[in-house]
Amino acid sequence: MSRRGSQRLVLGVDLGSSSAKAVLVTDDGTILARAAVPQHVSRPAPDAAEQAPEGWWTALRELVAATLGTLPEASRGRLAAVSISGHYPTLLLADGRGDPLAPAMLYGDRRADAEVDRAATLGGEALAGDEWLPKLLWLQREAPDLLRQTKMVFNPHDHLAFRLTGERGLDHRSARRTGGLLDISRLTWRRDLCATISLDPAALPPLRRAGEVLGHVTPGASADSGLPRGTAVVVGLGDTPAELLGAGVVHPGEVLLYYGTTTSVDVCSHDFQAYLVDPSPIAEWAPYHEVAYAVIGPALPWVAGGIEPANGEDRASKIERLDRAALALEPRVDGPYVVPNFLAHVRPGTPIRRPAIIGLDANQGRADLHRALLESFGFIARAGLEAAGVDLASAHFVATGGGAQSDTWRQVVSDVVGVAQEWRPWADGALGSAELAAWGALGADIFASGGWIRERGRPATLPDPARQAIEDARYAEWLRLRAAIKG
Repeated sequence: MSRRGSQRLVLGVDLGSSSAKAVLVTDDGTILARAAVPQHVSRPAPDAAEQAPEGWWTALRELVAATLGTLPEASRGRLAAVSISGHYPTLLLADGRGDPLAPAMLYGDRRADAEVDRAATLGGEALAGDEWLPKLLWLQREAPDLLRQTKMVFNPHDHLAFRLTGERGLDHRSARRTGGLLDISRLTWRRDLCATISLDPAALPPLRRAGEVLGHVTPGASADSGLPRGTAVVVGLGDTPAELLGAGVVHPGEVLLYYGTTTSVDVCSHDFQAYLVDPSPIAEWAPYHEVAYAVIGPALPWVAGGIEPANGEDRASKIERLDRAALALEPRVDGPYVVPNFLAHVRPGTPIRRPAIIGLDANQGRADLHRALLESFGFIARAGLEAAGVDLASAHFVATGGGAQSDTWRQVVSDVVGVAQEWRPWADGALGSAELAAWGALGADIFASGGWIRERGRPATLPDPARQAIEDARYAEWLRLRAAIKG
């Protein structure tokens, strides 16, 4: 029998808010199959953003069929482990059997914005506004009966793991993003806060190390999901740390530039492997810090929408055409500029942040605006990196996400920030979950020098020296405009 025919397999799954992905990998790091299925966000009320948890299970079933299900039936038993990551902090309330009591409130749900300041005071830490605690305070006021019925609380990734195994368990990094509910010195849930919000402390999930085996796929879950009975289920991560792991951003001084619907800049602050072994540095937000964040992706098709299609081209083709036109443009200090406040939580008494387009004149068109949108990620990235004190000269930058396929976008960001980026197109949260499954269940050396996955990055995107001076000037002007808008 060939080595390939006897290899053990791992499956990584990542639940995004707009799509769910899976990747099937052999025990030597060879990618066998990938799949993706769309996810739907419902908005039943102003500021609401919800998902039906059954949609997560349906996605898992479809992903298993599209990856493991493509193998001969006799080969499917080679699956050794699965791990699941997902968007967080997303709040799902469930009864004593783990059945959902209501749709899940996504991280982008803004109905609890008025509770953020109180939650920050109660929890004793600064909040972004997307955490569990503000939502629980809102539910205490708006739906107290629902909160009284709650016997279990989940994020998407630990809910699917529970459905597969019957075991509860949440990783420490996800617990850290609940808004002060976690006692970071003792690594236990705060019973005093549970009493304040009228939540049974037992409803909060047991804390488990990411990468440890939570349990095994039950016969019922096997029949419904397509995963082999007895497959190990490894405790997963939230989507961002899984993305870092999949991209190989696992050592201090490495930086992930994520190009997607949401763009972000995440700096690895602790050795990732050491954190998985001992999560106590979670008090310092191990293993990474998010230093910049903006929702830019939805604006790109909006800009492209007014272009007349050529020869029946689709929206993606129009954006590619804009990319080519934008790359040919020479940036000018006199605009246009974009301040990308396309989604932000708003606290009472603070100015409402809206996206701003400044300096677009009659002699400029959609390509100029498109370039300014792409450039705005570079500006927020540079501002965040500078504020965090990151040494740009010594840091190693890795680009991932669907938007990173745009050579233009990567080039513009490199020009603005003044750094080279290595593009790793295969890297995503699903791959990070597969690596975690291999590390936790098979002892695979995913942190080996050179990486475990048998893929290599593309040639680095280098900053254009000829544009450094003008981009420095544009960055200074963008900072001035942003400060003026904030007031």
